[in-house]
Amino acid sequence: MIKFNKTSLIPIIALLLFNNSILRSQEKINLSAGFGIPELMNVGVLYQLKQVQIGVGGGFMMHNMSNYYSNNNENAFSVSGEIYYHFAGKNKYAIRKPWYVKAGLNFIRFNEVNQSQNANYLNFRIGHDFNVSEKVGIDIGAGAAYQLNYKSFDNQLLGDWFNINLNSAVVPSIGMRLFLRS
Repeated sequence: MIKFNKTSLIPIIALLLFNNSILRSQEKINLSAGFGIPELMNVGVLYQLKQVQIGVGGGFMMHNMSNYYSNNNENAFSVSGEIYYHFAGKNKYAIRKPWYVKAGLNFIRFNEVNQSQNANYLNFRIGHDFNVSEKVGIDIGAGAAYQLNYKSFDNQLLGDWFNINLNSAVVPSIGMRLFLRS
């Protein structure tokens, strides 16, 4: 009998998403890379349905960006799910309208030597796509993220390396990303 486990789906899904023939046959998939709060340095994939995009992403940040091989276990990561609605303006290079509102759900975890913190946020933004060509663009957005829950494993405040107190009810939500339409 063949054993089936959930992790065996990861390579199959990755092949389906990133197979060049699939990407070329559907102009509905967007790949992105960017930086934001609460997404951190992130990569994502979005599926477009007319003026709506639905996507997932993951982000990461290290305490000391100049020392990649630092062994101090100080880092942060995030996972997000998001939905964009494009609603206004005209675009020279795409059918998708440039102005958007975004709603997202973010999980973020900070790990430091003596503590760990988890938080979930409901994230709202308004932003604009700036298209460079038919395939490439940059979007910039700003808004607020509202804390749904918070847990600190040592009840200490986060160190100075990333000065956002996760135990705050509202934090700024800002971001910029480069996207590639397939």
